[in-house]
Amino acid sequence: MVFPVSLAVFLVLLSLFARFCVVYNDSPSMPVGFYVKLPAWSVKVGDLVEVENPMGAGYLGVRALWLLKRVASIDDGYYTVRGDSALSYDSRYFGAVGRSAIKAELLPLMTYGYENPRWLVELAERNKQKGDIE
Repeated sequence: MVFPVSLAVFLVLLSLFARFCVVYNDSPSMPVGFYVKLPAWSVKVGDLVEVENPMGAGYLGVRALWLLKRVASIDDGYYTVRGDSALSYDSRYFGAVGRSAIKAELLPLMTYGYENPRWLVELAERNKQKGDIE
């Protein structure tokens, strides 16, 4: 019980004092857990992003102003975003979004239901693609 509490305190302090922010996703449309928010400088297909809810909070019962989604496609500067669930509130409801609606890129820090720390696996894959590691 001490570990989850100390981890939660660490994440709160990290989000207060670091240049990046740690956010928590409780929506079932994407893996539940903590994500590190990074600047969205070069968003590409497959990236997890924080996107502004174009319909505003309250539409179809969605209470969030910001949504965690995966970029499914990019066409002429418009981004189609999807959740991992077939029932996800995403571009199937509100259409593609402009670049200005994407506020941040997100990396999984600690998500529930995965055997390995997903953020570490994704970071290793990203570095391998960039040629930083073999």
